[in-house]
Amino acid sequence: MSLKEFSTGEIASRKLRKAKDKPFTWTYFDKPRIVSYETLQDGTVVEIQVALKDWDADTLRVELERKYNTNDGSPRFSFNCVTTSGTVEIMSVKFRVNDKDCYAFDDRQTLVISKRSTRDREPMLEQAPTLKLVVERSHVTLYDENLRRVKGEEDRIRLSNQEYEDSMKAAKDRMKAAKDM
Repeated sequence: MSLKEFSTGEIASRKLRKAKDKPFTWTYFDKPRIVSYETLQDGTVVEIQVALKDWDADTLRVELERKYNTNDGSPRFSFNCVTTSGTVEIMSVKFRVNDKDCYAFDDRQTLVISKRSTRDREPMLEQAPTLKLVVERSHVTLYDENLRRVKGEEDRIRLSNQEYEDSMKAAKDRMKAAKDM
């Protein structure tokens, strides 16, 4: 699977780096988007995330199912969707929300389309569009589970090395302080 020309398991391309560094310069389904991604230390892309407008999430799911469902005998492509309810608290105000996550899988990748929307009409959000963007959001994420495990191991080693360096520095500082007494 890919998000246009971007996919996991490849070295981050110049175009992907530009899409992250310069928001709204890359288009997906004919609209400028904000792109973020995670890589391994060698630059291999682990995960790509593209921000959507809330109504785009449902349209994207339908478009992708139509795009990947062919009559050539290959397995049917479809999303398994799960909706949960909860609250989001911002500035001491609680908003009741629904989170809908739709998952599609292939051999090594997972594609997730996520959409958060309020359950009730919220006049406060209508009056504050920036606040609405924080509460109601949608995005599509493509990731490779095996590469996520590798990234987790890299992060664990990096943190372990950092903790070691910090403890060595603290020990040297204590020794210096004891010597100065």
